[in-house]
Amino acid sequence: MKEDPVTLVTLANGAAMEIFDSELSKVVENILDPNTDPKAVREVTLKVRIKPDASRKNAAVVVGVTSKTGAINGCGTQFFFGKKGGKCFAVENNPDQGHLFDQPAKLVNINKETGEINERT
Repeated sequence: MKEDPVTLVTLANGAAMEIFDSELSKVVENILDPNTDPKAVREVTLKVRIKPDASRKNAAVVVGVTSKTGAINGCGTQFFFGKKGGKCFAVENNPDQGHLFDQPAKLVNINKETGEINERT
């Protein structure tokens, strides 16, 4: 049996590098995602846990790779609160402006040849 020392390339028969590359790929995708903060710090962590036995002649080894990506940007809205029939509620459209939407819709026709605009309700 050939006794080659362990290196990052040979660690876990190359699996350590494979999973590192996979997590690094996720970080790169996250950086290029326009829905994330471009200035957020990302990281890839390779952790090798080595637990020797009592004889110190061998050890159990666990290789783990994790990544931290930038969070998806939130989106804003506004809530309007009210109470109806004894129950509280929240809506995103302002109920005080509801009267604006009770008006009949106006249909607009544009004559393609003359550009004339005709409004009708």
